[in-house]
Parts: sequence; C-alpha cells; structure tokens
Amino acid sequence: MWLVAPLVPGAIREFLDGIGIEYSEIHEATFKEVAERHAYALRDHAPTLGSAKQADTFRNPKTNAAVRSHNGKFRNSLTPEFRSKLDRLKDSFPNGYRFLSYPVHNTTRIWLHSSVNVHIYCGDSFIAYVKVGGDTIEISPRFNNQISGGTHDRNEILFSKIDGLIAKHDGFKKGWVTQRYDSGAYVLRQPAPQEFFDDLLHVIEEGQAALEKKV
Repeated sequence: MWLVAPLVPGAIREFLDGIGIEYSEIHEATFKEVAERHAYALRDHAPTLGSAKQADTFRNPKTNAAVRSHNGKFRNSLTPEFRSKLDRLKDSFPNGYRFLSYPVHNTTRIWLHSSVNVHIYCGDSFIAYVKVGGDTIEISPRFNNQISGGTHDRNEILFSKIDGLIAKHDGFKKGWVTQRYDSGAYVLRQPAPQEFFDDLLHVIEEGQAALEKKV
C-alpha cells in the first residue's frame, strides 16, 4: 500500500512508518488532476497547500528553539528508489540516515526532492545534491540536471561554511570525510558524529533565515 496526498502531517507519517506503509507528498494541482481523471469529486472547502495553517513546530538541533514550519509551498517528494537507498543507511551509517531523514519526519523549512539521489532545499534555496551510497553520503554544491521550479541555486549557504564545520569536528584528521576536488563534493562516512550533522542543519536554516531578512 502507498499513500499519496498533498500533505501528510507529522503524526500521520509516524503512524505510517510504524505499520510499514510508504507515503509521498505531491503538488495539489497534480492531486486534483488525478482526482479529475478518475471522476472523483474533491470537497471545495478542503484546505490548499498554500493556505493550510500548520501549528506543528520542530526543535532546531542547535538552538533547541521551537520553530514554525514553512508556508507549505515546497514539500518533500521522495521516490521509492531513493527511500530504499536511504533505508539501507539505517545500519551502515546511522547519523547520515538521521540527517537525511530529518526533513521527512519533522516540520522544518528544509525539504527534499529526489529521483535516484536527492536535492536538499531550504525554503526557496537549493542547498546541495546528495548521492547515497551503501555506507556513505556524498554532498555536492552542484545540482543534478535541474532544480525545482521557483527555487534558486544558493549552495553557498552551506558550502561557504562546510570546511569550517569539518575542521571543528576533526573530519579530515579522523578520516570520516574526503573531498572530491574535481566537483567540490564531500564524501561522508562513519564515524561522522551527530553533532556535525546538527551543525549542518543549523547552518542551512540560519543561512536561509538571514537571507530572507534581507529581502
């Protein structure tokens, strides 16, 4: 069984995860198109993605502050192929798995759009392209093919600071990160600490917030 809807609230996601049912969020226009194709009438008063009010909050892993969710314009979109690759990280690279799962299981401005691998976004900013291996994740500033409509390439939010975060946690010295100088990507593996990934999330969220204050 597979649930597809414009919005899958956090509590529903947890329930579905617990009983092994897959789920995906799609744009409301696509949802309506499928409903019309099958002659299914939607209720007029159903809230839209852009207008639905969300009371959910999440805990910023760096500040522990409660933060409101984003306005609903952008949503996670994960393919079964990517979900399968992500699930394999649970045992081989738990902290990497938790990092990539964070936007899926929490109400946050960070969101994912995947095919075989995944683009990470925050609000309307493209942040990074991530390739998932058997026990590694490769984080690149270069997007694959194209980024989602309505977003902008702002990978510098993360990549202007990632070297400092790696140095802070002795990543090169301890051997859990290598850099691909041809692409500017970083390959992360065990034992990359949870604190490093918390810092990545903090930098992404704070960088996007600072950008929006300037607008």
